[in-house]
Amino acid sequence: MKVAGRSRSYIYAVWIGIPLLVCIAAGTGNLLLGSASTQAPAILSFAAGAVIAMLAEAMIPEAFEKAPPFIGLITVVGFLAAYLIAQH
Repeated sequence: MKVAGRSRSYIYAVWIGIPLLVCIAAGTGNLLLGSASTQAPAILSFAAGAVIAMLAEAMIPEAFEKAPPFIGLITVVGFLAAYLIAQH
């Protein structure tokens, strides 16, 4: 982020803000869907995909400078393919 020209305060805000928002979202999700055991795998899969997409788009931007805007989706599909191959 620093190489991209972001200020130090922006970088700290992102690195502190995202974990705080994730904690709030996890707590809220647990309260609202704590008894939704049949939907848990789908919810966890969606959350895992969101984390992987965030990693691809925000945490490793230098690797994707010339990548299309939907690189997060491409990365998630790649991880899913690797997971499915590993299961067989």
